[in-house]
Amino acid sequence: MDQTGRPLDPRLSSALQKDEIKHTKFTTEVRAGLTSFFTMAYIIAVNATILADTGGNCVCTHPTDPLCLTDTEYLICKQGKKLALIHTHMPGEPQC
Repeated sequence: MDQTGRPLDPRLSSALQKDEIKHTKFTTEVRAGLTSFFTMAYIIAVNATILADTGGNCVCTHPTDPLCLTDTEYLICKQGKKLALIHTHMPGEPQC
């Protein structure tokens, strides 16, 4: 029982866990876990976009276009970097 007299959620309290957190709710823990998961998924996606937009180690050699907006080789390299940052390859799967 907690301080208000309500029974504690049996899924969160266990005799085997010495460091259990008192007075926690199962739904709070699930919500915290989902928040952490979606936060990390967002960070991974945004970091990949930021790193790919910089061009990474792709080299722009176009003499008249300093932003490389018309350099096809540079744009293909940049797109490849973006795919490499957000997509993992399974063993045996061909890489682009």
